[in-house]
Amino acid sequence: MKQYGIINWTIALYLAYILCSIFPSVLPKPVAGIFPILVLLICCTFRLKSCIFNPAFICGCLYSLGLVLASQNHVLTGLGYGTGGLDTVFIDLGFTLPAVAMGAVFSNRPNDIRAIRWWDIIICLAIIISICWMLPTILKYRSSARYIATMVVNPKNTDLVNLKFGYWNYTMCHIIALFFVPFAGLFKQSDKTKRKIFYGAIMILTAVFVLYIAITTTVIIMILAALAILFHWNKHYGLLGSAILLVSVILLIINIESVVDFMMVNYRNTDMYPKLLDFKDIINGGGSHRHITLDARADYQFGAIQGFLKNPFIGSSYQGSGGHSILLNRLGTTGIIGFIPFALMVFFIFRQWYKLIPAQSKFYYNLTWVGILVILYNKNCFGGEGFTFISVILPCLCLTFNYPATVFPANKKN
Repeated sequence: MKQYGIINWTIALYLAYILCSIFPSVLPKPVAGIFPILVLLICCTFRLKSCIFNPAFICGCLYSLGLVLASQNHVLTGLGYGTGGLDTVFIDLGFTLPAVAMGAVFSNRPNDIRAIRWWDIIICLAIIISICWMLPTILKYRSSARYIATMVVNPKNTDLVNLKFGYWNYTMCHIIALFFVPFAGLFKQSDKTKRKIFYGAIMILTAVFVLYIAITTTVIIMILAALAILFHWNKHYGLLGSAILLVSVILLIINIESVVDFMMVNYRNTDMYPKLLDFKDIINGGGSHRHITLDARADYQFGAIQGFLKNPFIGSSYQGSGGHSILLNRLGTTGIIGFIPFALMVFFIFRQWYKLIPAQSKFYYNLTWVGILVILYNKNCFGGEGFTFISVILPCLCLTFNYPATVFPANKKN
């Protein structure tokens, strides 16, 4: 029991480190490299069997081997960080293996109510603190996520150091959109007013943040998820309610150009605007000429495919660092020796928790995974935040459906 206590506290601290934007800013930089290694060592030291007999963790280790072999054959341009050698391998393993190890240990104790309670509280409070800290900046500098998260403070822009302090990295600015669905589910299933208000508030806070940081992929994911949730909720209101909602969606599709025009007005001077402009041109039949935002993304992804075709077994270097697709860049830069175990690792993470989460949260779990797959295919940023989300955070939130008193424990009168 003491061993699980150590592991539970380690995971709790790691969740706070990943989710609370202020946490990494106040810690020394070396901690960023040490923390994931420490988490992996603790999980493997205290619960080695949980790890080595877990299919996702086994695939993670095979993926690690594939990365090492590929890095000895060519530069790993497809991963988009480090020099493309062993440093890139270790960075990537720091993103994946600790998260998968935590998930492996957690999946052996899905009924650990004490751990779920504390992790749920940490997740919710970290999200609230982070968004409330960053929201004034987002409201003032709309679409600043990419610039602030990726900027390097130097002697020429030291005045921006306060702006960057306590700001999520660009990866987390994507992953936050995935929280909307489980929070919406927790809001719906809460049977106590104070819990419904709590989850409703954090759901709205998350939605506002996603809309204002103006990252195209995350905005689209959240809007489509919201429509799917409305359809799911509406089944309780009979055929008439479903018909009204369906007609409303059809009308939106028919008037898609007007919808795009509305979004262009609201997202003018943001990174979304050029993409909306290209999309409007395409739906108006302007597909014969090059569109800077969409075609450039396609070029990167085609480069990853070409990297795979050049050497299907072990991959190769290719133009367009990152490939703008987690899945395709693993295929292009590591070939089948890296891509197959990577894809299986993701699949086994999904499967192990699908079997364990309660029935009432399965819709929200599956819907969230649709968004996860979109990001994995369409973006080149998933990192430790994304793998921790699918391995621990999403399962924890979905298991909370089993324990509705997690954040606000019921008193004896209840």
